[in-house]
Amino acid sequence: YQRRVHGQVSVALSPTLLKKYSAVFDFSLTCPSADDNDCGPWDRIISATATCSNAQNTTTTQTVEVGRWITPFRRRVGRWFTSAVALRSLVANASTATEPWVCQITVDVCCELWTASLTLLLVDSATSPAAVATALGGGDKSLTGRREPAPFQINPVLYPNMNTTFDNTYNRLRTAFLTTPVGANGALLFALVTGHGSNPPPPVDTGCEYAPTSHSWAINGRGNLALFNTSLLSYQQYMAAGTPCGCVDKLSRGVIANQHGDYPDGRNGWCPGWSVHPFIVDITDALDMAAGAVNSVEYRALSYYVGSAPAWQPYNASEQGCGGYIVMSTSVLWY
Repeated sequence: YQRRVHGQVSVALSPTLLKKYSAVFDFSLTCPSADDNDCGPWDRIISATATCSNAQNTTTTQTVEVGRWITPFRRRVGRWFTSAVALRSLVANASTATEPWVCQITVDVCCELWTASLTLLLVDSATSPAAVATALGGGDKSLTGRREPAPFQINPVLYPNMNTTFDNTYNRLRTAFLTTPVGANGALLFALVTGHGSNPPPPVDTGCEYAPTSHSWAINGRGNLALFNTSLLSYQQYMAAGTPCGCVDKLSRGVIANQHGDYPDGRNGWCPGWSVHPFIVDITDALDMAAGAVNSVEYRALSYYVGSAPAWQPYNASEQGCGGYIVMSTSVLWY
């Protein structure tokens, strides 16, 4: 897949191969001009979504966000390696393994013209995604070092309240229910979460771009016994928001250097000129794995800076929000 961003492409993918091999996105970005100054001056979200159907077109999956990236400030370079486990799970369903499946992948960014190249790498299951990035050189060094299980089904987590504005109503009605499929031995939670809406950094009201947040999922109402929280597993991705070097400190992990503007400052779950790292955690032990069992997934977010406080207090957790919005997609991947 290689084209200017606002585009769709259809690709044939083999369930047999995707059950055998791990999958990694190799995503690179540039702008049409040869001069950095002609590239977009803002950080924009690039989202990749996919929907797939089998060869007879008798089964079509839901549309799922499978990857997310943020454009750099006026730099025409960028290459990142990102887990493609969500795309893999769309087509690797053993019960509908007619070859091949055709996936329509949409890569979209608003407002400015960029040229993107998206390649799907299939990696031997004995090799971790992190080893792929190391072997290819450059790019995103923060892929997980563990080998991913082979998912065969993906279920988007859809709450009664899908509001994106993070205010004091954001956490209401955030429980969804999922049924354990036949043949499942475990499951991964896969979430892409970023905070946006900005004003100057603290102590001025910041919106959600520069405000730390945490995001947690409680499985089957078991509280801390089955609570999966970004602050525990991805602390620097979210809690470094608003710090003066929160993004420049991540140059060795793939953030593009020498950007314009305030790119060094930490952001909420992202950085300009970087891939958004999915929050992936194994939730098997918290689930009822009996076929047909119904499991609850309760989501909750906290902000750590609200209003024009005299001093920024990052550990003062609140459900009042951060004056901006949260872009989130969550799925459960069964394996």
